Amino acid sequence: MKTDPTARTPRRRGGLQFSIKELMGFAAFVAIGCAALLNANEWWNACLATAAIAALLVAVLAAVYLRGPGRAFWLGFALFGWVYILLLFWPTGLTPSGTSRESVANEFLTARLLVYAYQHHPRLPPVPRGAGAGFFAVGPDDQGLPQGAGSPFAPPNAPAASFIMAEDFFSVGQWLWAILLAWIGGLLARFFASRTPHAAGPT
Repeated sequence: MKTDPTARTPRRRGGLQFSIKELMGFAAFVAIGCAALLNANEWWNACLATAAIAALLVAVLAAVYLRGPGRAFWLGFALFGWVYILLLFWPTGLTPSGTSRESVANEFLTARLLVYAYQHHPRLPPVPRGAGAGFFAVGPDDQGLPQGAGSPFAPPNAPAASFIMAEDFFSVGQWLWAILLAWIGGLLARFFASRTPHAAGPT
């Protein structure tokens, strides 16, 4: 049987190529994330928490029922997202009173970047350098957030209407990190699947 010499073997799409829809989705995520961090409050926290959990639940269903490259993406999305959220609620230890001190995720670079971003927030009043014990000091409520008038995260003269609370900012930021890391996990899974010879066909 003769083959057509002009026929081309179809190219397999690389795992790290992005569609216009994906780029637009990422741009929308960045815009929403910036708005959420600039106006962090309980409502933003509730909306992002709901969106993150809903997306990860859908990712589990997609990873179970889909086939082909799409399954790899949603499997990575669910894996990275759920692991990070688990670490958010996994305490590193207990205080002398027996309450949880802070989560394992507070030791990651993601938390350090949120601390830096909060310290440079445009709606945070300036505080003298060296004031307070730092973000990870345990306060009177043993919540892992600094308390008291001397802390750079609780300025005593901050207007109540405009001041962004550290707890709201940090919580909003961690939900954004969970969504972003889940998306990165999906891209990595799709990339590895594209390098596997049998990944292109249905299973």
